[in-house]
Amino acid sequence: MTPLIAGKQRMNVMWNQGRCEMKKAEVIMSSFLEVDRGLALEAAYGRLSRQVAHDLRSPLGAFKVALQNLKRDKNTFHNHRSEIELAEQANDRIDEILSLLLHRPKPAVVEITEVHSVIDEALSFVSGRQQKPSIRIVRNYNIEPVYVHQPKVNLLRILINLFENAFDAVDVCGEILITTDVRAGRVELSIKDNGQGIAPEDLSRIFERGFTKGKSHGTGEGLSIVEELVFGGGGALGVNSRPSVGTEVLVWFPVWTPGPSLGGER
Repeated sequence: MTPLIAGKQRMNVMWNQGRCEMKKAEVIMSSFLEVDRGLALEAAYGRLSRQVAHDLRSPLGAFKVALQNLKRDKNTFHNHRSEIELAEQANDRIDEILSLLLHRPKPAVVEITEVHSVIDEALSFVSGRQQKPSIRIVRNYNIEPVYVHQPKVNLLRILINLFENAFDAVDVCGEILITTDVRAGRVELSIKDNGQGIAPEDLSRIFERGFTKGKSHGTGEGLSIVEELVFGGGGALGVNSRPSVGTEVLVWFPVWTPGPSLGGER
């Protein structure tokens, strides 16, 4: 082999190696650009959320003042007590959500929440808004109170979204069964309805943001929020459903138990 041919071969090898390195660099740069775009979108979404939360604070404050004035009128409060108290609960829930949007919670702060009391509160809130008074609600709670490491407002948001879906799914004579059970250091929460169920082709998409089906007022945000809050809180989530039979949503969270002396997890 002559030196000229050998030199050409070496140049071809180097050229091919250079092209491979350029391709790698393009892939890496593309990945960085995708990350940058994702971070930019997340930052923009965060700014928009905080702006919306800030702008809603003023009308929410006016709504709270109006409720207080209604409570001062004894006749009005006596005749519409349940509606006023339901509106106060809604007002407080909106205020808590806006606080979360405006101020991210500090990770060092740990809130211990009793599950059954929050279930009852969420049920009261949702059932008060529904026009299905004959729906049968069955509670099958764990015999002992159950505590979890979750902010109450997050657990309320999870449960309200799930209960709203269950109420929407059943007819006026439907049934919703709520069960809690503690096993191997985890609480299992089951919300089971005998409603219309979910089609198999839709079941894999129900947690997609923006996916909705069969609801005229649906936005497709509820279950994606549930998934984010459950997994963000160290929990797990599952769904079983059969068309015309019903749906069961399962949520698992690690339980909290007080230590023998100063408190803490066992």
